[in-house]
Amino acid sequence: MVGALEIDIPGVELFDEENCKFIQLKPQHLTLMHSLLSVSKWEAKWKTSFFEKEEKSPEEALDYVRCMTLEQNVDPLIYYQLTEAQMIQIRDYINDPMSAWTLSKQKSGGRKKILTSDRIYSWMAALNIPFKECEKWHLNRLFALLDAANEENTPPKMMSKEEIYAENRRINAANRAKFKSKG
Repeated sequence: MVGALEIDIPGVELFDEENCKFIQLKPQHLTLMHSLLSVSKWEAKWKTSFFEKEEKSPEEALDYVRCMTLEQNVDPLIYYQLTEAQMIQIRDYINDPMSAWTLSKQKSGGRKKILTSDRIYSWMAALNIPFKECEKWHLNRLFALLDAANEENTPPKMMSKEEIYAENRRINAANRAKFKSKG
């Protein structure tokens, strides 16, 4: 799948102290997708904005990996076998822009709005972006599409009086030079 991260976790033998027996975890291949759908699942469980919570607890971080997993019926214990290097790889994957588009840094006036998956879905609705397909894209690619669509739909900024006067002076000077006129 385009935009997905593939991770292989080797099998391991664990000891279940509660039941005094060994557990054999089979090797597991995980396909992870950082998407709006994954964020939605995570926010539904944790009841907080994924984007506003910079520092996630280890359990919240592992749970987000679970939400990103495309395979079904994965043994929950397998996530505890992820190495530090794999977690760094997952973090780098989440932060990858996945697009050549440079997100605009618009100044937001007024009060700050909390970014949640619901707000992103509302932007998609306003811009007529199909949910079914795009909610499964890498989230940063979706942000690039939203930013580009928003930029295309934003009316041009009105010129200030100074800008209008400067533009008129430039046009008048060009016309005087073109027609060899003094007035």
